[in-house]
Formats: sequence, structure tokens, C-alpha cells
Amino acid sequence: MEKKEFMETVKKELEKKTGCEVVLKEVIKQNGVCWNGVIVQREGNSVLPVVYLDRFYEEYQTGRSLEKIVEMVWDLSENWKPRRRMEQVVWNYEKAKHKIAYKLVNREKNEGFLKEMPHEPFLDLEKLYYVVMEEEEDWRASMMIRNQQLEIWGITEEELKQQAEKNMNRLFPARVQPILEAIQGVMGTDWKGEGERTDLFVLSNTMNYYGAAVVAYDGFLKEIAKEWKSDFVILPSSVHEMILCPIQKEENLGDLVELVKEINETEVSEEEVLSDHVYLYEKESGNLVIV
Repeated sequence: MEKKEFMETVKKELEKKTGCEVVLKEVIKQNGVCWNGVIVQREGNSVLPVVYLDRFYEEYQTGRSLEKIVEMVWDLSENWKPRRRMEQVVWNYEKAKHKIAYKLVNREKNEGFLKEMPHEPFLDLEKLYYVVMEEEEDWRASMMIRNQQLEIWGITEEELKQQAEKNMNRLFPARVQPILEAIQGVMGTDWKGEGERTDLFVLSNTMNYYGAAVVAYDGFLKEIAKEWKSDFVILPSSVHEMILCPIQKEENLGDLVELVKEINETEVSEEEVLSDHVYLYEKESGNLVIV
């Protein structure tokens, strides 16, 4: 069964199962990536979740039954955890303001978003703002903040940005971690990195969630430079982390730029690519610049 037919079939089976109208919806996500989902139009709910079908289609192709998939999609829609909190924060700024945060995204790849969302330039990137809805160990739910949301809340864009700056260190404390330690934590092994460069550090937050944004925290990079007593290079690994790289003698920064491009093309999912550029933090001037 082709993907389009699969989605139409899931829609019809959900309508039979629930007695509700079901709508197929294409959602353009970060970096222009398109996700396909369904919305079950249940009466009495002002906020309805989109349940994405892309991963379910992959499961169907590997043997998961259509009946089981329909059950799982309905369960996700019916028992959507953030429903109650989202209904609160959509209409009440006081309920939302202490959970407002920002993430860094690629400006060029997200031009469509910039027309409908508050944003703040940062080098070749943009800060986009969202509300943290729910957090558990293995998942998070969030609501992107669009221009019309500011009207509902009765606040200005500048007030939104100021509130996000106040929240970031509390919601997502910054973390600098040796790359060996980070890799060992992911792999669950005592990997030694033999033959690899090990004088690198991972910059993220303690949640590893849109952690590249830590480079925009006020004074954060300045403190690192003060401790190191030198300039350093930052490589954008993904939207979730950056790699801090001491400058070695005769370091060819052009080679690092090519390395980042290659990794983005081969190792990072399209939605999580941040930038093909490399950044240099200059200790004396306190400036972060594009190489």
C-alpha cells in the first residue's frame, strides 16, 4: 500500500471506530520538512492534537497490522497528555509566561516560519519562541508561538523576548561536557576515542533539547573564554548541541567548514540541521562571528 492510500485508509478506519470526523493534515515543520498527520475532531475540545502517521507507515511496511496502528493512533489522540495544560496556556499568559523559551534554527531554511512567528536574528540563525507544555524523561511537548498568540495574550513581541531570556537558564541550564564523556553516555560503553580528536567539548543544556541555544545565553561564552584564556571555534552539530573546539596551531578553519557540511549531509536528520557555518568566539572583543 502506498503512503497516500495508507493515510486515507487510516482516516476512514478512525471515522468508523470513533464516529468523529477525521481530517488529514500536512504540517510543515522545522527546515521545511513535511509531516503527515490526522486530527480527530472530538466535540468539546478547543485544542486538538495532530497525530503524525509517517512513523506508523514505516511500522506498517515492516509488518505492523493496520488494525493495531488505528488503535495506537486513536489512543494517542484520546489520551494526549498536554491537552489540559495547552487549553490553559493558549488563553492565559500568566499560565504560560514562566514556560516560554527559544530555540535556534537556520534562517534560510525557515523563511516561511519567520513570516508568522516572532523571531530574533542571531548570526545566520534565528531565535524562535515556544512554550514548554509537558516534560517527561523520554519526551517533551511544546507549542510554537505565532504572531496571533501575542494578540490573544495581550503582550508585545519585546515582552515575549524578555520573558524568554529570563526563563532560559532556569528551564534549560547550560552544560559543557567533554566529548568523550558525552559519547560514552550515549553509547553506554567505555569508548576511548583512539585515533580521534578528544580535546572537544559538547555545548548543550541539561535536557539535550534544542541545546544549541546555549550559545546565545548572556555571558555564557565569555565565561568559557575567560577560563580557557583563548579564542575558540564552535561547530554546529545540530539544533540540539554545538561542539566547542580549541584552536590549534596552524588550524585550517576552512577544513572545519567542509567537515560541518559533510556531517550535515550524511549524519544529521534534515529537520535537525542547524547551519553549515563555523563560528569563532573572539576573547578580546567578546564577539561571536561567522568564519
